[in-house]
Amino acid sequence: MASVYFGLGSHAAERVTETIMHYYAFAEAGMAELLAGSIPLTPEAIHRLIEVCKEAQADELILKPCIAELDQIKRLEEIISV
Repeated sequence: MASVYFGLGSHAAERVTETIMHYYAFAEAGMAELLAGSIPLTPEAIHRLIEVCKEAQADELILKPCIAELDQIKRLEEIISV
């Protein structure tokens, strides 16, 4: 099982970083930056993540939007339905 944040669309990198930096403000120095830098932000990155999880034989993948807008789910649906 894997659980991963994602962010899609214009300015996704900035918006994801802002959210992660706020949410993980309590974490050890550098941890929030490391996490923010690892979040998939493009359709290609989402597809790579899915492939990596398949190769690791993960039986479940939970993708959690890091941008609090419903269009994130619609964008994700468009990516994974191809």
